Amino acid sequence: MNLPDEIRNLVNLDSLNEVHIGESKSRVFRILGKTGELYYLKITHSAYVKCEIEREAEILHWLAGRSVSVPSKVALVYDDTQTYSLQTAISGVPLSDATVGLKPDDCMRLGAEFLRTLHTLDISSCPFNRTLEVTRKLASINLEKGLVDESDFDSVNQGKSAKFLFKELSQDIKEDLVFTHGDYCFPNIIFQDGRITGLVDWGRAGIADRYQDIGLFLRSFKSNIAEPNTKLFLESYGLVKGLDSDKVFFYRKLDEFF
Repeated sequence: MNLPDEIRNLVNLDSLNEVHIGESKSRVFRILGKTGELYYLKITHSAYVKCEIEREAEILHWLAGRSVSVPSKVALVYDDTQTYSLQTAISGVPLSDATVGLKPDDCMRLGAEFLRTLHTLDISSCPFNRTLEVTRKLASINLEKGLVDESDFDSVNQGKSAKFLFKELSQDIKEDLVFTHGDYCFPNIIFQDGRITGLVDWGRAGIADRYQDIGLFLRSFKSNIAEPNTKLFLESYGLVKGLDSDKVFFYRKLDEFF
C-alpha cells in the first residue's frame, strides 16, 4: 500500500491488516509501529468522513486526561485525495468479538456503568456540539446529497423513504444534555480482563441528549446478544425515571442519516 512518508516512517508495512468489524465509512487497518506498538490506521477519500476524522482528532485531544480511556493521535496526514489518521490502540477487543464470552447480564452492567461514567463528564467547557439543532441540519444535508442508504435502515424502518423518515424527526424533543460518544455500539466498546477499557471512533461525539447513546447501545445489545434487560440497564446506569421509549426510537431514526 502506498502511504505518505509521515505514516511510512512510523510503521511496519508488513504488519498491515485490514479490520472489517463495524460500519466505518473509512478503511481501517491494524498496523504495528517500528518498535512493536499497535496502531490503527484510518484511510478515507470521502469529504464528509474527512471532516469527521479531523473532528475526532480534536475530540481525542480534549478528552486526554479525563476519566474515559481513548486512543491518542499519532499522525494526521492529507494528500490530494485521501486523509490518513494513525492512532494508538486501546488494549482489548471490541465487545462484539466472539471471544468476549460475557453473560448477557454482565455485559449489560458493564456497558451501562461505563456509559454512566461517560455521561458524567463536565460539559461546561466542551466545544463539541451535537445537539438536535446541529444533527438535524447534518441529517438534512446528507439527505439532500443522497448519502442516506435506505437499504441499510433498521428493520422497523424498512420500506420507508429517507424523506419520509426525516419528516418524523421534526417532533419536539426536550433534550437532557450530557457528553455523548455518538455511536455507543458494541464494535466501538473495547473489553479486556472483565472490564471495558475504553472506546474508539469518536467522530460523532459531543454534547447531545443522553438517549443518543442509550438508544444505540440497547439496539446494539439486541443485535449482538439478546433482547436487552432494560430494568437492569436502568439500575446499572442509574436512570430513576424509567426508560423513555419515544426518545429511544427517535435517536435510532436519527442514526439512519449517518
